[in-house]
Amino acid sequence: FSIGRTGFTLAALAAMRDKWNSVELTIPHPQAKLAFDQLHANRDAIEAECGVRFEWMRLDAQKSSKIALIDRTTDPNDSAQWPQQQAWLLDGLQKLDRLSPWVAKLQLSAQAAPAATEPGPSE
Repeated sequence: FSIGRTGFTLAALAAMRDKWNSVELTIPHPQAKLAFDQLHANRDAIEAECGVRFEWMRLDAQKSSKIALIDRTTDPNDSAQWPQQQAWLLDGLQKLDRLSPWVAKLQLSAQAAPAATEPGPSE
């Protein structure tokens, strides 16, 4: 789902094998770590506004970062739980959507710096 800015995505996940559900703001933006750090600097205000404590995952070994809610108390394989799980997922996505104004205010450059420079013709 879109959150109103390129490089930021809302997602709902069901881990059938590991038996958990999750909603997350995924940040695969070229400046993911900078964006994450700016959001994390406002963690207390964001969580107060959303009414929940998120799991903040900078994921330094990866290109992306995540902010998530994870429900480890349900089993996505149990169809009797699906109505409650779907309600939880919807509620979680709505809470994450409240990050939209925070994402819009991020101070990121219009274009990410190149990963590596290649020698030019004069070198």
